Amino acid sequence: MKARRKGAAAARRKTRDGTHVIYPPGLATRWGVSRPTLWRWEKVGRIPRRDFFIGGEAVGWRPETIEAHERGQPLAVKEAAFPASQRAFIDVK
Repeated sequence: MKARRKGAAAARRKTRDGTHVIYPPGLATRWGVSRPTLWRWEKVGRIPRRDFFIGGEAVGWRPETIEAHERGQPLAVKEAAFPASQRAFIDVK
């Protein structure tokens, strides 16, 4: 059996928080709320919809989206931010 490196779990958690993508666990930690609370806020429009996609799935937010939301400035939705399969379901400006 291979010995595991100390801090390997912490390294995995750190990469999940991301620097170019803010994932739900990282945002929940940043704001001190639970992940289900983030989901509810996103569902009712209290926070912006996720705008970072991997394989057609919305997985997180771009840092500039969250920073603009925290400043209270709406961020224009760019057509390129959404894959073609998702554009039919949103109002792209």
